[in-house]
Amino acid sequence: PKVGGKHLRIESTVDAFGNTTSETDFGEDGVDDPIQSRTTWVQPEEFNGFIYRPETYQTSYTTKDGVSPVGPVRAVTYAWGGAGELRTTSAKLSGTLALDRSPLRGVPPLPLDASTQGDHDVVLEQAFYDAQGNILWTVGTNSRCAKTDYDTPFAELPVGSSVFVAGCDANPTVSPPSGGLTTARTFDRGFQKVTSAYSPAGRASAITYDGFARPLTVAGPSANSLFQVTFQPAKIEYRDSNDGGPSFVHVSTPNGPDESSLSVHESYDYTDPFGHPVVHLDQTGVGTWIASGYTERNSNGRVIRAYEPYAYSGPVREAFVFATPTVKSSSAIYDALGRTVTRTNLEGGVASSNVYRPFETDHYDAEQLAGGKHVGAYATTRVDGHGRVVAVTRHLTFPTVDTVTTSATFLATGEMTSRTETHTAGSDAVLRWMQYDSFGRMVLNVHPDTSVNFTGAVGTVGSPAPADLKAWRYAYNDSGEPVGTSDPRGCGKNVFYDKLGRVAAEDYWPCTDEQPEYSAPDLTTGNGTEYFARYDATGPTAGFLTSESDRARQTSFLYDSRGRVQGTSRQIARPTVSTPAEFALLASRYTPHVYSKTFAYDNANRLTTESTGADVDALMVGGQSALTSAYSARGTLDSITSSYGTLIDQLGYAPDGALTTQRLGDAAHTISSFGYDIQHRLKTVSIARPAGPWLAPSASYVLPAAAAPSTLEADLTEQTIEYDLVGNPTKITDATDPGPWPAGGKPITSRVFTYDDSYRLSTAAYTYGGPGGNDTFVSPYDAEVKAGSPTFPRLRAGEAHLQRVRSQSYTHDWLGNLKTSDDDQHLMGERSLGTIINGFGADAPHRFQVATSGVSGRISATYDASGNVLTWDQSPCLLAGSNTDCTLVSYAYTWDETNHLATAQRFETAAASSFTGFGDPGSGTLDMNGPQPTRAAINMY
Repeated sequence: PKVGGKHLRIESTVDAFGNTTSETDFGEDGVDDPIQSRTTWVQPEEFNGFIYRPETYQTSYTTKDGVSPVGPVRAVTYAWGGAGELRTTSAKLSGTLALDRSPLRGVPPLPLDASTQGDHDVVLEQAFYDAQGNILWTVGTNSRCAKTDYDTPFAELPVGSSVFVAGCDANPTVSPPSGGLTTARTFDRGFQKVTSAYSPAGRASAITYDGFARPLTVAGPSANSLFQVTFQPAKIEYRDSNDGGPSFVHVSTPNGPDESSLSVHESYDYTDPFGHPVVHLDQTGVGTWIASGYTERNSNGRVIRAYEPYAYSGPVREAFVFATPTVKSSSAIYDALGRTVTRTNLEGGVASSNVYRPFETDHYDAEQLAGGKHVGAYATTRVDGHGRVVAVTRHLTFPTVDTVTTSATFLATGEMTSRTETHTAGSDAVLRWMQYDSFGRMVLNVHPDTSVNFTGAVGTVGSPAPADLKAWRYAYNDSGEPVGTSDPRGCGKNVFYDKLGRVAAEDYWPCTDEQPEYSAPDLTTGNGTEYFARYDATGPTAGFLTSESDRARQTSFLYDSRGRVQGTSRQIARPTVSTPAEFALLASRYTPHVYSKTFAYDNANRLTTESTGADVDALMVGGQSALTSAYSARGTLDSITSSYGTLIDQLGYAPDGALTTQRLGDAAHTISSFGYDIQHRLKTVSIARPAGPWLAPSASYVLPAAAAPSTLEADLTEQTIEYDLVGNPTKITDATDPGPWPAGGKPITSRVFTYDDSYRLSTAAYTYGGPGGNDTFVSPYDAEVKAGSPTFPRLRAGEAHLQRVRSQSYTHDWLGNLKTSDDDQHLMGERSLGTIINGFGADAPHRFQVATSGVSGRISATYDASGNVLTWDQSPCLLAGSNTDCTLVSYAYTWDETNHLATAQRFETAAASSFTGFGDPGSGTLDMNGPQPTRAAINMY
């Protein structure tokens, strides 16, 4: 090999007939583990006329010399018919793992279609042919099958295809199934192109072609009836550059309010003589367009300059001229191998730079180049000789010098088996590893934050999991769909599918005392399931989801003739059910009241009207409660009105689609304006309105108070945002006049941010519109305090003397965990956390453990086996500098079988002499007249 280079090596072995029997990819010779593919071949019979066919195909690592397989083998076997037709494809399945379920509430069996344990062959697909050699039936895993019908008399074109909800027997030619969902087609026989099609639900489509078999018109389903196409199809026009003019594709799509409208939206896509896209024109009005994607290319066809979108009102069609736009552009420079060396941004500055070495690339962003604030920091990506990214290294200089590397290992078939994080400033490392079956499906996911008895002994295909390891496990059916999970707690769920691969039901199993009793699923009625779906097999909704039921709601769907959701009906779960058995029954799980919503669309399939579902007279106007959306000629949202009046009166957009103006439909006609810098980042935000009041007083409306605190301010915000070279906001200023604003509500006139080399926030400094740049802190319970009413939660003593936060600071450890957090007044738990300890020894490196502050108190957390927070205890002191009068605020959480939050409670405990809240600690409700306890509780979720 060349000095300083790398040597890649691939060897192939062929038999006497030229068939490749093995191919060994050594990667970097002598360094990487070789990957070998081995093929055996079926020798043709003397008179059948077909060439050699592959019989087996295997992939695995090999020894360094490429001779002997090492580790797991991915193997596929093919069986062929006498005419050389593929009959059966099968594969060897091994390495599945049993789920690890808690026996606390009983262990339900896996779905019947789950892959069986142990080594065995799985038939992936069988094909059955007609007399002409066409595939008539295919039977896949889990008895899923499809049938293809061909035209008569030629048996050449697939005029019909069917899938079967009930599946098939092993040989459907002997006992064909019934009840298929069939799509019917007609063809242009000369081009062998589909000219019309009808879905199983009767939704029609039609296509016409030009002399080159390119689509000229494309008509979707009618919005008014089944088995009909829309009155206004999309039209496509082509112009090929054979006379020196531009080549383009012109598309006209329906854009009117309904199917009878002739309104269209037009666009042009121009290409160069090599077919590369040059610019796209999108209509915004009569003779006006947005031009986007304008690019220039080098002689190799690579984009060297890309221009920002811009408004265009010049000639189109043949008269369009490729003229260099006057707007800003970004550019790229490539090396001789076509790799990007530098990219510039729209301001002309270098946005990124890459330095290449064999198998390694150093990446620099704008802040890491000369003139940036993070010079010395950069990232290195390393690939192995097989082209896989095996390591990403971040070189850091601030706040500490460190080199953090994330490395990975893989199976021969490409699945990641481990991910390890290390750094040079310490010896600690974090390992996560995964185990797969022979099909490449993850069966075990071991992460130190979400495992019990974590071990660094990485498993491989077929190896048993350590007996005491509690980690995420997964089970699959032969089709590769997950049918069961178990988490480190022993909870999980089963997932059931129909023969079309659609989710039919989910069944949860519990593992903690807080979770409800297990209920066995009835897959016919849905009783006992936590999720249940129904699909229609016939009629205008054939193949569509028609209803779904879960723990929170039951929803039914209605569709129009285009397949768009036209209406929904919903019942919510009853807040209290007498017994778990009653909750398991879908008929008794939900309240009887049905909330209904309707939806309407325009001819471009954009939502135009949506009812809210409100059905109480007090919530409706004229018996209606709905939203109506209008769109511009460009297709952008223009306004939103409602039964109650105008919500958004007008919206404006920049050529790149960014929102520039928003005028509300309120009485003040509040206007929001948004400005952007050269790089299309948000630069200015202005929200203003005329000074109030905006309505005259009446019997039903009392004017708000004009004295402070008032709600009649005219200028709400006038912000300007500054960024660093990579787009992190560094400063936000607000020019809003602070005079009209009360104490505690003064504008933040300045916010300044700094970042470390990983672009994590390091400091934040705030200045207010009050005296000396300060502003008094006003408690959200200010009105209750002034009225002498008790509050919950209990207030921090001395809050009246607090100021709004002026500064905050943060440091992080090498894993990105927050290490310290402080503010100028050291208000632990409200504005900062203090000094933080993460991790519990070698386990759970990312879990917050405890935070302490020398002047404010202590915060700690506990977790369950899956890493969910169980408790959060917070004891900030009431007065800065005092450790004698602290309130313990505790939060308690429970989680359902699938690790979703189930309940959340807040508790407060304090000395009787200083406690100001009242309540029953066990009820979750507040009794303001009851005796004063030592602990109060409230349900949050």
